[in-house]
Amino acid sequence: EFHCEQCVFTDGSANMAALLTLLINHYSGSAFLNNLKRLIGVIIGKVLPVLIISFMDPRNNEGIFQYFTCRGTFGTLYMFVIIFAFAWFFNYMYYTSKNWGLIGCLAAAFGCSGLIPLCGSTVKIESVYTSKYKEIAQDVFAIFFGLLIDEVFDFVNGKSPRDTAVNTIKKIQEDFEEGFGSLFDGNMEDQSIDVLQRMEDTLKDIKGTITKAQEYAYEADPSLKMVPGYRTDFKIDLYKKVLE
Repeated sequence: EFHCEQCVFTDGSANMAALLTLLINHYSGSAFLNNLKRLIGVIIGKVLPVLIISFMDPRNNEGIFQYFTCRGTFGTLYMFVIIFAFAWFFNYMYYTSKNWGLIGCLAAAFGCSGLIPLCGSTVKIESVYTSKYKEIAQDVFAIFFGLLIDEVFDFVNGKSPRDTAVNTIKKIQEDFEEGFGSLFDGNMEDQSIDVLQRMEDTLKDIKGTITKAQEYAYEADPSLKMVPGYRTDFKIDLYKKVLE
């Protein structure tokens, strides 16, 4: 049985398991950059509410400028505005940003709950910060652990982004050959309807494969690698021209 008395892990805590369940990787290849964005989003969602609550706590010099606190009717109204603004901003970031939407989504998801603690709780602030620090450290460990597992499985299964991208090009070639082959195979007078249907189905498959290939064009970009490996850089410009 595992025991950890002088570390950040807590016995019986489901924090890391729940986090990895929510942040499960849906990509067949490596998602190193996405995992880093997840890390940033979770950290923002866990740390920023702690800072905001510390400013609004009436025990800290009666709140901001000795006026804005979370106490009383006006305090409830202030916190309502803060929570709404927090959720609105990061959700707006999620729906509008092309590169940082994932960070906004996670910051909103993990941050809103941290903005609704009891105002001026009698619990010692040191114990609160200790538990928050342990929770954040567990989140960082869980994300890096999930990243390690993704990299190992991708390496063992040979499903790196560049390999998957090349396989999608091969799939597009096979679909084209199947579509043109159905046009010239068989008796056109007797099978014109079946041939047309097969060509339309093949066209739908090609469009779907091209869409997937465009997604891997971003993930297979060698400029996104943190540490270049032993393989030569993927010809990403050539890959994008083929998709055009």
